[in-house]
Order: sequence, then structure tokens, then C-alpha cells
Amino acid sequence: MSAQTTTPQPEANLPMLGGHDAAMRHPDPGDLALAYGLLRVALGVNILLAIGALLDVGAFTRAALVAGEPVIIGLVFGTSLLPDAGTSVSLQMLYALIYAVLLGLARANAYSLDALRARQVRS
Repeated sequence: MSAQTTTPQPEANLPMLGGHDAAMRHPDPGDLALAYGLLRVALGVNILLAIGALLDVGAFTRAALVAGEPVIIGLVFGTSLLPDAGTSVSLQMLYALIYAVLLGLARANAYSLDALRARQVRS
């Protein structure tokens, strides 16, 4: 008797899980859209938290305000596209106005970590 040697195929070693392997090769477009949406939300929330924290403590105030402007513009634009936006657009426009005033008055920022750091550099 001669023993035949066959090389195992990589896919032959995988267990069959009722169509699971086919789903992994061709994911559902709805699942991909959900995953990308969750990723955008997670990154967006982290960016907003970082900008808000910098503004709260007064560190890198001008840079945080400049970084927050596109976020505010995007929020106003996106909310204004909704059919039932109501008062949320006016509230976000108020946020945009506050950002503009804060950016305009950034040089008069006396009570912040930026001002403390500037005083230490001068001494």
C-alpha cells in the first residue's frame, strides 16, 4: 500500500459554523454603516470632550476655540438639515456666537492656565 500525502487546504481546516464564514467574507452593508457610525460617534465625543476640557481649564484657549469652530459649524449645518430642527438650531447658533465672542476676547484672558503660564515666562 502506498500512502498518499496531501497538503491540507487552509480553508479545509476551518470549522463550518452554519454560514458564518460566508458572512465574514461578505459583511452586510448595514452592519458596516453601523460600525462606521459608532466609530464616528466615539471619536466625535472624545474630540468634543477634549476641546471642552481645554476650554474649562483655560489651557490652549485659542487653539481649542479654533478647533471647536468646525465642530460647531458642522453641528449647526447638520441640525439645520433636519425637518423638525425647531429650537435646536437657534441654540447651536447661540453656541457659535459664544465661540466667536470668546475667540475675539482671547487676548483679554486673564484667569486661565494660559495666563498663568505667560506670567511665569515673564518672571
